[in-house]
Amino acid sequence: MNPEFMKLHAKKETNGNGAGAGARKKILIADDSRTVRQLLRMTLERCLPCAITEVEDGQEALERLQVQTFDILITDINMPRMNGLSLIGRIRKNLNLPIPIIIVTTLGHEEDRDTGLNLGANTYITKPINGNLLVNTVNGLTN
Repeated sequence: MNPEFMKLHAKKETNGNGAGAGARKKILIADDSRTVRQLLRMTLERCLPCAITEVEDGQEALERLQVQTFDILITDINMPRMNGLSLIGRIRKNLNLPIPIIIVTTLGHEEDRDTGLNLGANTYITKPINGNLLVNTVNGLTN
């Protein structure tokens, strides 16, 4: 990731521009890939004041959401035990949580994107992850 990009976004957050700027965002990341979770964490922590919780699958994410409050969920689609689409459906229907949801996945198929959005996800980002897009999307959905 471009170091100038990191400096720019860190500076914007500390200047207090926009609602919620400077406030620590509580982010839940659900992805079975440790590498992807680390990449998401590193990108977000460099650019945003945030507290990140990582889980490996949808079932674990659902359990966390029942006992802890988050500002946003970033989830993969293909995960063991419970996939991201099932997770989104249960969050919206069973828990009735208004939490913003970003789907981040290698799947670029319109059917998966449309299903996720129809279930209640706010947006969809494909891998490889564009750090600028990720940070701007998180900011846009949490401010």
